[in-house]
Amino acid sequence: MLTCPTHLPIYFCTTPVDFRKSFDGLTGVITAVFGSSVLDSHLFLFINKRRDRIQIDNNAVEPLMKQVATGRNNWLFLGSPDAGDRAATLLTLISTALRHDLDVWAYLKAAIDQLQAGSTDYHSLRPEVWKLAHPQFVRTYRTEERRGAATRTRLTRAQRRLANAKKQSAR
Repeated sequence: MLTCPTHLPIYFCTTPVDFRKSFDGLTGVITAVFGSSVLDSHLFLFINKRRDRIQIDNNAVEPLMKQVATGRNNWLFLGSPDAGDRAATLLTLISTALRHDLDVWAYLKAAIDQLQAGSTDYHSLRPEVWKLAHPQFVRTYRTEERRGAATRTRLTRAQRRLANAKKQSAR
């Protein structure tokens, strides 16, 4: 049984999807079908081509949870509760910048400078908005790295399937 908070939007893709798609492939499906981002706090459900299985996509969340779990041990001793709050805020900004493929230093500097100047335009500091206003600070090579990793994964899986097929035919 799947239980989730009532405020969590759930999107169900009724078009069959190849479950072997990489993160970028499912991101493309989510953008094309739902007009949404995988980084939004939504739950996406996909049906496979045979229409006998449903996959829950949480690929965007899993690496982020690893950062949090690692951080729990690394950030235990910050000196005081106030220091812990400040560190949590700073690390949230850093993690968000990384997740949106931004140059972390440029994003942090711009956000802190804008806040220190007394600006209350928080919407312009959202990473997806800031990214559009400052395209020179987007790390495009990260997208290429993910695409290359996905291609390598597909190739490895295809080679494994071919080897398994040869083993089956030899029996």
